[in-house]
This record gives sequence, structure tokens and C-alpha cells, in this order.
Amino acid sequence: MHLFFFKGKYSVIYLFTLFYIVNLNIFAQEKHDGKVLLNHNVKSDSIKKESSVKDYISLYQLFISGARGSECAMYPSCSNYGLKVFNEKPFYEAILLTADRLTRCSHDRKYYDETFAYGNKASMLDFPPYAEAPYNLIYKQKQYFYTDNLKSTNKEDSCKLLINYLINQNDYQGALFEINKALFYYKKCDSKIYINKLLCYEALDREEDGIYDYKVKFPQYIQKDPNVILKVSKLYFNINNNEEALSILNNIDSATDTVTLYKKHTLQGLIETKLGHYNEAKHSFQQSLLAGYNNEIQKKNIQLVDQLSQMKTKKPILAKLFSIVPGGGYLYTNEIQNAATSFIINSLLAYATYTSIKSKNYGVAGLMGVFSFSFYCGNILGAGNSAKKYNQYQINKTTKKILYQNQISNY
Repeated sequence: MHLFFFKGKYSVIYLFTLFYIVNLNIFAQEKHDGKVLLNHNVKSDSIKKESSVKDYISLYQLFISGARGSECAMYPSCSNYGLKVFNEKPFYEAILLTADRLTRCSHDRKYYDETFAYGNKASMLDFPPYAEAPYNLIYKQKQYFYTDNLKSTNKEDSCKLLINYLINQNDYQGALFEINKALFYYKKCDSKIYINKLLCYEALDREEDGIYDYKVKFPQYIQKDPNVILKVSKLYFNINNNEEALSILNNIDSATDTVTLYKKHTLQGLIETKLGHYNEAKHSFQQSLLAGYNNEIQKKNIQLVDQLSQMKTKKPILAKLFSIVPGGGYLYTNEIQNAATSFIINSLLAYATYTSIKSKNYGVAGLMGVFSFSFYCGNILGAGNSAKKYNQYQINKTTKKILYQNQISNY
């Protein structure tokens, strides 16, 4: 034991230096770590998977994380992320993903969606690259939806008036109750009440319920209504099912009124842009121009798509090649903080391995070698993913501009 500490004293110093540098990443977890993640996207049979690494993470969560009472900047937290990947992936892949996450933790916030899944504090939403984050975890600014004001001439109109009043007062749950009551009493209602029902589902972030209701409970003549189709397509778009959103828009007949066709083509253009189909997006916006509404806005849409299509994308293969020098790939994708962290961690681990071998402390050298190799390969894997993330960020930025300048949230 005496020889171990004195022969490898420099290795131990470097090891503790490394832990200090990534201290905020490794130890900054939420107080009750491990309890939130397992509710999301973890198959029940994979939870039974045995792993010594999982045991270490669990011990950390039980005895260190709770005692510190601090919070990770990301969701799921680094230790929860580690539990997830070790549950679901082979050991070699899981250790690379975990090393990459520790390198990236809390850096370059603009590339991540925000979530409030851990309470009042905003966290950066970051699921493993093979798993899509649940759409309902993504923070969305509160939207307010409005519908027409009516004058009542009969009992049925009075019912519609109440529904519209509740929607305009942002009481979407109350409006939904009154809509269901109206559909029970008045067997054949016009499409407007069904559109308002879908509007309420959207306002309550219950898009999937709205889609199910449309497919199973809406009468066929309502399912074919162009404005109902438009609303359902919007629900699909909200939950990132863009292919289905486009597919259902094709059911809107070309003989539909001009305003609805204008909205159809504008929404098509937005979705095509999100999918990276730039020529199709421009064609859709040009079709909207033919309607003669908001021509200036449509020209801006086309200009935005042109700018996006001419943007130089970051190539994952190049990011990985640049990562031969640790941090080079992150530098290529403009993730400066990740690049610096990757370079420092990899340098310290490599030097700790070298000094351990030099001092013939082969036990520590082996341990440091495993860490060094894991973080080095994780740096390459992470840089490739960061190129994809950079490209998607540029697309998302443009689609948000199109979304707001066309007021598509009101469709």
C-alpha cells in the first residue's frame, strides 16, 4: 500500500485533478436521483440487466447525490443517463455514451430543448442519440387559443356560444366538457364544434388524444372536412410525426376555398422545411402565393428556405476525423465549451496513464488506460452526433421563424 501511493503519487494527483475539473458534471445531480428517468422510455425487461457499473451509479445516487442536494443541468441527469444506457446498450457502447455525456454536461445550452421535468428549474433535455425524447417533456411557451364570437338565435347556438366563450377565456377543459355534452344532445353537429374540440386538445397538450378521437369517434363526413384535416395535421406536426402530418394534408381537395388552401400549402411548406425537403418547401410556399394572401410573408418564407438550403452543413464523418485530436470535432461544430472540456479531460487521463506506467504502478495505469480510451472514443462518437445536432439546430431555428411569422399556431 505504501509503495502504491508513493510510486503512483503523480497519477493519483492527476486523477483527483480530473475529478475536480468534471466535478460539476459528475456530482451535480438532483437530490432524489434515479427516480424520475425510469418512468420514461426504459423497457421493463432492460431494467433487470445486471452491471457492476450500474451498481456504482446506484451507490452514488443513494449516498452522494442526495447528500449534496445539488442539481444536474441536464435531463436526465448524468447518473440517470448512465443508468439508461447501461440498461439498454452493450457495455462498450454504454461506457462511450456515458463518457461523452460527462464531457458535454451543462455546455452549449442553445443546442438543447428546455424541460422543467425536474421542477421549477429549467434543464437541458438530452436523451441518448438512439432514443427520441418524449415530446411532452419539451418546454413550450404558453399559447392562448381563440375562436369566433357568436350571437345565439336558438338553443344549439347558445351551446356554441358558451363553448366559444370558454375557449376565449382559456378554459379549455371546461370547453371540452361542454363540447362532449353538445355532441351527446345534438347528434349531428357542424364541423366547427369538432374543430374546437381539436383546438382544446392542442391547448391542453393532448395531441394524441385528439388524433385518436378524430380517427375513432369523428363521423366520416367530419373527417373529410378540409379545416378539420388541417387541424389534425397540426396535431401530428406538434408531436413531430411530420410524415403523417404531410400525408393527411394530401386529403384536402384542390377545389377547397382559397383561405384553406393557403393554410394547407403554408403548413406543408413548414413541415417540408422541418424535414429538410427544401425544394418541396419552396414549391408549397409558391403555391400559397397563388392564393393572393400575405404575399410578402410568403416571399420571406421562400427567402428563409433559400438561406437554409445554402447553409454549409457539418458532416459527421469530418467531425469524427477532427476528433483524432480530442475536442477537434466539437470545435468544428462550434461547441467551444465541449471542445475545451474534451481536450482537458483526455489530456489529463493520457498523462495520468503515462506517469503510472513510468512509475511502474500498473494497476492504476490499467484503470487510467480504460478511462482514457473510453473518453477518447466517447469524444469521437460525441463529435459525430454534435454535427447532426448542429444541422438540426439550424433547421429548427428557421422553422420557428416560419411558424411565428405565419401565425401557424392559430391554424
